[in-house]
Amino acid sequence: MLSSTAFDGVHETRPWVLLFWKGIYPQLTRFIAQPYLFFVDIYYDWQWAMLFLSPFLYLAIYLLFVWIMKIVTGSQRSLRDLALQFAFSLIPIAFVYNVTHYYTLLVGQAPAILTMVSDPFGIGWDLFGTAHTVRAPIILLADGVWHTQVGLILFGHIVSVYLAHVQALEVFPKGKQGVWSQLPMLVLMVLLTTIGLRILSLPIAAGQVQDPLPQPSSSAEPAFALATGDVAFAPKTR
Repeated sequence: MLSSTAFDGVHETRPWVLLFWKGIYPQLTRFIAQPYLFFVDIYYDWQWAMLFLSPFLYLAIYLLFVWIMKIVTGSQRSLRDLALQFAFSLIPIAFVYNVTHYYTLLVGQAPAILTMVSDPFGIGWDLFGTAHTVRAPIILLADGVWHTQVGLILFGHIVSVYLAHVQALEVFPKGKQGVWSQLPMLVLMVLLTTIGLRILSLPIAAGQVQDPLPQPSSSAEPAFALATGDVAFAPKTR
């Protein structure tokens, strides 16, 4: 839940899109002589590959911090055992990630729930007499959305830190092990909080770079149409 929601939030942001089109794409054109649309397909394949790899990246980060916990506490427990013991403390973070990601959709389309409750399959039912209730979508202000999302993320991380603390006292009841065990987990929570807030602050690109302009020379370097600062973004083709 953490990795897929984080990737869904970041994959259409401008820095992420530019990572491919300004970083990877020019290198590919040096070795692959194909039209631009060929690389559009590669772009989407790259996005799918990164989505597939994202859970393993988050798992590796989590296991790294659990391993640090094992080292600083001198615990004889296995890495797998410690990872399973503290995994549930991440559930509040994963929950608020999903709530903040779909917050505007949930609140903005909330009036449509009345209609859908009476006719969930769209086949003409009116189970509760609300199938024909029509209400305008709720329009949310951008600053209100931002502050609500930030508040939800911070709340979720505070709950996770507390749960990790409680779990640490149960797993390491003697001496200062419980305190030392919390340092790696605290750093992990701060890292995840920073990632979540950073994703919220990134501008959306929502597309890919436009077809490069024709080049009169044989240079392999493409010239991009300028828009939004560095590049222009075209609608998705699939």
